[in-house]
Amino acid sequence: TKNLSDELYKKVKTFITELEQYNFGITTLQLLFESKDNLYTVVENIIENTYDIDERVVINALEASYSYIKKYPDNKQAEELLQNMIFILKTHKEPGLVSAINLIHNLLYIKNVIISKQVIQKLDKCLLLLDKATQYKDEEEKMIKHKVLIRKSCMGLAYQILEKYSEYAGDGVRRWQEIYNGDEFAEVKNEMI
Repeated sequence: TKNLSDELYKKVKTFITELEQYNFGITTLQLLFESKDNLYTVVENIIENTYDIDERVVINALEASYSYIKKYPDNKQAEELLQNMIFILKTHKEPGLVSAINLIHNLLYIKNVIISKQVIQKLDKCLLLLDKATQYKDEEEKMIKHKVLIRKSCMGLAYQILEKYSEYAGDGVRRWQEIYNGDEFAEVKNEMI
């Protein structure tokens, strides 16, 4: 926003407001064009929106969390957003679980400075919980497909921990290595390659 004239900034803000009226996901745009003084309010809205029941709202909030963490990894609010994403994994919260797993995977891939030993340990525990929560049972095909999608994301997350933070890998990652070597859908296994 520093490079924008006041007039252009007002036009952008008007455009964002118009997009919001048509139910476009604007949270990431708000982050980009909000003054640092107002970011706290935007982050609070992001966290609130991750608990919405509308999938579009939740995914938009998670993507905004990812953008904020990438832009301000040393900020206290970035840590709060990351912990919120981890909580979604821990509680298997839907909608948003697969998106949260994938966005955390991306943070690991780029080796974002916010990722610490403690974060990896929490993710490792989440991987154990998610394995238990997504065991295949006598369920309808639609539920099995959804579990495959979750398990595919978990396998990718375990792979990123092995690739980038192997010194912190624990029982959760080892469990997903066992799953890779066991009887699992090829679509899930392919994420470990």
